[in-house]
Amino acid sequence: MCIPATPLLQTKSEANFNVDASSLGIAPMKSDFAFHRGNKTAKVRRSSRMMERCTFGNCSMYLKKFKTVIWDWNGTLLDDVTLSLSIVNEILSEHNVPKLSLERYREIFDFPVRLYYERAGLDLSVVDFEIISGEFCYRFESRLQLAPLFPSVNQALDQISQSGARQFLLSSTEHHALNRMVKNFGLEGKFDAAKGMTDGLATGKLSAGKELLDQFHIEPSHAVFIGDTVHDAEVADSLGIECLLISSGHHSHERLSRLKHPVFSTLDMLFQ
Repeated sequence: MCIPATPLLQTKSEANFNVDASSLGIAPMKSDFAFHRGNKTAKVRRSSRMMERCTFGNCSMYLKKFKTVIWDWNGTLLDDVTLSLSIVNEILSEHNVPKLSLERYREIFDFPVRLYYERAGLDLSVVDFEIISGEFCYRFESRLQLAPLFPSVNQALDQISQSGARQFLLSSTEHHALNRMVKNFGLEGKFDAAKGMTDGLATGKLSAGKELLDQFHIEPSHAVFIGDTVHDAEVADSLGIECLLISSGHHSHERLSRLKHPVFSTLDMLFQ
């Protein structure tokens, strides 16, 4: 069982979020939009609630209604795509598998990561998945200095803290490794708790999300999850909470735009 970090509750004051939606990099909201896959075109209907929340005003003002903000870590607050791709390509080369381009990586990366390794070309009936995962985690943490925070992380966390909302981390990173990283970046005082996995296999974070909501009495209707992958959206939907997606992480803007949730090009667009 994961052991959450010691709660770090602080006195918080109301913050001002004054951002025009047109500056957020969000396409105009319509009832339908089209995306292309190969030679096929599919139409996706946006929910009326999605249209209501971003058609008028701005999404930063929309954040003010939430009492809880739950953050993903990798690719959302931590700018680690370049490092992750570098390590994965090392592992692929060591097993005589062609390297991935950034575009291909962002299109096939997924949870559980076992599926992603298979899509990348590793034969996991021959290669031990747990050994591969352990090697990736070891190399990643040993090179953590090569993965900075995104530029607006501290500003974002501070503004939300000032609004009076609680903030949590929910990550597919192993729990103790997650807390070491948070401490390394001097962010341990920014979150009420950080919740990671019991191992480094990155199978998904739905169960950990349910534990987080239960342990800290988080009301789903008053919470939002901010992440960078399709899995983050799936977790938010399963937990019954809202979701905002940022496309500067492990999934491309095009891939995230196929979903029903608002997509921002960068984190700082929430707070300009």
